[in-house]
Amino acid sequence: MTWWAVGAMAVSTVVSMASANEQAQQSSARNKAAAKAEEYNAAVARNKADNTRAVYDQKSEKSNREARYKIGQMRAAGAQAGVGMGGSVADTEHQSAVNAELDSMNIQYQGSLEAQGLDSQANMDDYSAAGYKISADNAINSGNLAMGAAMASGVAKYYSITKTPAAATAPTVD
Repeated sequence: MTWWAVGAMAVSTVVSMASANEQAQQSSARNKAAAKAEEYNAAVARNKADNTRAVYDQKSEKSNREARYKIGQMRAAGAQAGVGMGGSVADTEHQSAVNAELDSMNIQYQGSLEAQGLDSQANMDDYSAAGYKISADNAINSGNLAMGAAMASGVAKYYSITKTPAAATAPTVD
């Protein structure tokens, strides 16, 4: 066996190992980038959920203010007309207050549902990010195994060439 054959085998083994390592590093980097993107998406969804809650709280408060104003106008109109505050006037005022509270609760419920959907999206993004992180770690482990396999293959080739008896490799002339 010549030195250049051994050298070529060594170079081939090193190139295979380097290729396996590079592929693992690239795969890991892609997965880490995807994990960061998912973490960002989760943070954005959580911010949207918080903003949605705040917006619907404001809408609910506005609804309550408008209802109190309308009930006040009803009382003023009744007082100006000289109608007493009992009987059907009180019933109408009470029903208006109940309806206003139901409106406020429905507004808050709608906001809660929208925020809950955004929170669920954030949780899914977090779960996805965790999966990408695991994939990044697995890519490195896979690359390490591939490098080991390339090294073992190179050693096996070297061993099989150097340990082959000369009689078996040299042509015989009868």
